[in-house]
Amino acid sequence: MIKKIMWLLIIILMNCVIAEKVSADIVSCARDKIDKAYLEKYPPDKWTDSCGFFDTDTFAGGTWDCSGLVSYCSNLRRRYITSELEPMVDQINWSKMAPGDLLFHWKDPNNPKDAPNHVMIVEKVVTEKGQHLVYILHAANQDRGVVRDIMTDPNYDGNSWLIRNNYSPYRFKSTTKKAELKFDGAEKGKTYCNDRTINLSATDDVDTPLCPKGKITSPSGTITIDYNNPSKTVSKEGVYSVCANITNWSNNTSQDCTSFEIKRCPRPENLGCGGGVVTESGTEICCESLTKEYTCMSTGDCKAETKSTMSSDPRCRPWNPNPDDNLIVSDIWPLETYGYDASSRVGILTTGYYSLMISYLDRLGIKSRWVDPLSELNDPTLAQRVSVLIVPTAGLALGEDSDIFKSYLETYVRTGGTLIVFAQMEGIDFKVLWEVKPA
Repeated sequence: MIKKIMWLLIIILMNCVIAEKVSADIVSCARDKIDKAYLEKYPPDKWTDSCGFFDTDTFAGGTWDCSGLVSYCSNLRRRYITSELEPMVDQINWSKMAPGDLLFHWKDPNNPKDAPNHVMIVEKVVTEKGQHLVYILHAANQDRGVVRDIMTDPNYDGNSWLIRNNYSPYRFKSTTKKAELKFDGAEKGKTYCNDRTINLSATDDVDTPLCPKGKITSPSGTITIDYNNPSKTVSKEGVYSVCANITNWSNNTSQDCTSFEIKRCPRPENLGCGGGVVTESGTEICCESLTKEYTCMSTGDCKAETKSTMSSDPRCRPWNPNPDDNLIVSDIWPLETYGYDASSRVGILTTGYYSLMISYLDRLGIKSRWVDPLSELNDPTLAQRVSVLIVPTAGLALGEDSDIFKSYLETYVRTGGTLIVFAQMEGIDFKVLWEVKPA
């Protein structure tokens, strides 16, 4: 317990030392500028860029206005006007005023829309013979430049000269929200099928503007993106990486990155983006054809989808060997058109030996409809239209390791559907049904 208290005291003392050092730096810097000329508006060539970042060499011997002096000596990232400094500080009690604090002046403090029009740095506060002597450093005006003034104030009450003349003491905030970078138009991990316009911006709870800087690593090379040019449009196919950093008002740096891909999808002129589909590749696995398609959505996203199609050739059977002794029951080769009926409440899952099952039901005079395991089985309302779903011989063989396939079957049963499952190649295939429970 004693050790914890000792560490706490050490931390408090360290923070006090840091605070005193920062205050001392502000005061020392402002003292060095005494007798420098006053200049309300800086010439354009005094800035390093449009965001107003300080160039130390240029400003070391420059001219100052009140907020420029405070911005520079407080080690802020750029020169702020007086009203911009207000969100960076908290008001303090007069009795707590210390070196490095700021005094703001208002024309009308009772008007919530009134912004401060002058700011000064507290050099020190001395109490002599019952009076408070407040030493201040500020860029006063065109005639006086940067000066030290001493204000005599007896008691900081209603009779105080400082209070009667609309002055209030403030101190820089010790903690602020970390700046956050935003990459509008470039969502991490997404694939797009059209041009992307990336907008770079940054926010925190104090500063505006934050002026982020970054770059886009693209298939065609590196592209600069920053506060001067925050919007960039890219179009070439490939993977893009966007990284940026930002320095907030107190010179704390944040960094973030995102990445995305552009993959072109066709956009037929008569349909526009939303109707184009392109096939990337087709792979034959026994009698199953796997095809990867990219569809250009109306949102501009490129949706990748793998489709599986089983051959209807009766000679095409999974794994080649006969799956069970009952194959002969449904092994009636279709010689005429199947008895397909889209309105039938009897469905046959188009996996395994489904073509033989369709033919067998047709011979029995039972009309049926087909249910695709990818595009229809995932419909949560399927049981309302198809009350009986037949899984033909070997129909579970390709789904034993698919949690998605299991969930589709479970949803169908829980919503009132009935499954009729024929023999499977191996006993392990029935594992698909272990977690399929009725409602």
